[in-house]
Amino acid sequence: MSALCRAACLKVLPLVRGPLHRTAPLRQMSASSAPGSSGQGTIYYMFVVIAAAAGGFYVYRTLSTDRARFHERAADLESRPK
Repeated sequence: MSALCRAACLKVLPLVRGPLHRTAPLRQMSASSAPGSSGQGTIYYMFVVIAAAAGGFYVYRTLSTDRARFHERAADLESRPK
């Protein structure tokens, strides 16, 4: 039984495998990264950098404004009579 199956497989396998190898076009690997990935990554990184810079500016401005208000309030409290 196994000899019969082996013989059938040996006859059918080249028919199945052969046309695929002969007709399939060769694919050329591209030297660059996947299509669209570099442009999308650049936009993402620009967005992150701009958001981080805006956040840093907001924190700096808030802290410097609060410091000025704190010193103004402390001077006002010190100038009040006890």
